[in-house]
Amino acid sequence: MNNIFQYIDSKDNEMISSLQELIRIRSVKDEPLPNMPYGKPINDALLHAISLAKSLGLDATNLDGHMALIDYGNGEETLGILAHLDVVPEGAGWVHPPYEAVIDGGKMFGRGTTDDKGAAVCALYALAAIKQSGVALNRKVRIMLGCDEESGWGDMAYYKAHQPLPDLAFSPDCEYPVINAEKGVLQLDVNKSLSGCNSSPDGLYVVSLKGGNRVNMVPDYAEAILKLSDNDTIESIQTVLGNDFVCTVGTDSCVNVACHGVSAHGSTPELGKNAICLLATALQKLDLSDCPTTSAINFISTYICGESDGLSLGLSMSDDASGSLTLNLGVIELISDKLLMQWDIRYPISFKPDDVLEKIGEAVSDFRLSVNVRHSLPPLFVDPNSEIVQKLLRVYARQTNAKSYCRYVGGATYARAMPNAVSFGPNMESDEHLAHQANEYVSLEMLNFNTRMIADAIVTLCT
Repeated sequence: MNNIFQYIDSKDNEMISSLQELIRIRSVKDEPLPNMPYGKPINDALLHAISLAKSLGLDATNLDGHMALIDYGNGEETLGILAHLDVVPEGAGWVHPPYEAVIDGGKMFGRGTTDDKGAAVCALYALAAIKQSGVALNRKVRIMLGCDEESGWGDMAYYKAHQPLPDLAFSPDCEYPVINAEKGVLQLDVNKSLSGCNSSPDGLYVVSLKGGNRVNMVPDYAEAILKLSDNDTIESIQTVLGNDFVCTVGTDSCVNVACHGVSAHGSTPELGKNAICLLATALQKLDLSDCPTTSAINFISTYICGESDGLSLGLSMSDDASGSLTLNLGVIELISDKLLMQWDIRYPISFKPDDVLEKIGEAVSDFRLSVNVRHSLPPLFVDPNSEIVQKLLRVYARQTNAKSYCRYVGGATYARAMPNAVSFGPNMESDEHLAHQANEYVSLEMLNFNTRMIADAIVTLCT
């Protein structure tokens, strides 16, 4: 491995520059265009990654705008390395601009530095190092850089319909040591038709409430419009809500109320502060008219806010293998005639989607909410004694001189789309985790470390 590691060390500055170039492409999903199924920005990132791979002497092809495929070596079996180039929207609260890849204090800041462009670049340089070293592999290696991981996984569906599956795989899109279990994912549209709110024109009521960027992000901003009664003023509203809420004069005797929270990954809602819930809970302090929008706010405050485990909805599910269920209210639009919500639920691996949907149906039946599945992924569990797990555990122990073990997470990686696949890196369990949050960063030291880890994993699994 010495020659491989020497190559990686010699490319440190080049790798940092390559990642900066990729971070500067705002690869958020956009309207589809011909040969660009996820929009031009993501396609720009795809083409850039292919160009980088070719500059490193690797064979790279474009899978019809869905994925970049980088292949090396021969063999009857294939090792897949699964990463992605798309990112979630940046949100607010950044110290450094999210798409300038500023380096400060040994860290590179930017959306995608850890989720997951940093790992994608590390995988390319790791494979280039192996090719340069001349190490003989007995398995073909295929790096798969997807373009729709943060949304509907259309890229993975397209790949599976047009390409052979790898025999074993790992995804550097989570944490070390080895993630062999991932909770199931249910992303839901929860809606209700509202009517009759304007029948109380003299009362204080909520005209609209909206917040959130993506279902799999804890919303960091929410805003509402309140219709004032004859007895209310903007000053009286501000006094009740407090200084954490910004009240401004609106039109037609209305007041606008804004609230900031703290974003986090939708799989770990307990790490953020949900701005929608903060605002809904605060609005309950006001003397709101008895109307459908008030009932909707009461439902949110009573059954969703203040908890992340769905307890009030009867969703308190857990198992020893993967922990407890989590629920994130990621997006809302509440206006006078409709309530539209998006929920992100991560459920334990011993349960089925119908178990969760049945409980939700029971909880919302009295409120006549419609529940539809917008996206779902089954749980992942890979035998700890399997080859992929055991060899990656050895790689981690060898590179860190630390205890190696299996873990579970609520996050969803491409590993669950493939047979015999797990997550491996690129973050340490004890690291600060800012995926889907403001000020996401990767330490420059970790870039080198992750490239070494991926290179060692390839050699260990393919020799």
